[in-house]
Amino acid sequence: MINMDAFVRPIFMRPRTETEPKIYTYDTGAIGVGAVTYNIIPPTGETWAVNYVSIIAITTSTNNQEAYIQIVDTVAGTTTTIEVDKTMSVIGDRISFGSFGNGPLYIKNKFYLRIYVVCTANTAEFEAVVSITKV
Repeated sequence: MINMDAFVRPIFMRPRTETEPKIYTYDTGAIGVGAVTYNIIPPTGETWAVNYVSIIAITTSTNNQEAYIQIVDTVAGTTTTIEVDKTMSVIGDRISFGSFGNGPLYIKNKFYLRIYVVCTANTAEFEAVVSITKV
């Protein structure tokens, strides 16, 4: 008989907290050629769990616009892209990251979340939503 435990993927559970999630929203407004960056950085000494991040194009552009969800580690001096779309040109195009079944993504003051959008020509507009819970 085959041991089914070898085929079951573990699910990381975290205890429910009494802390309500905070929802942050960002609207770039109509940006011309260039980039807009939003850094989501907890105060020193705090740890936040990132529940969900989403960037959505809210205008249609004739050019490809770019959107990145990144983790910045200031101690190591690195920036890691965890989700990217370099062809966001239609209303409704989106990228997202959610930390559900695989456990939360924890961020701190020197290891934080970055939302980075780029307009390559003409104008573009993006909205972003971030849900965090203080740990």
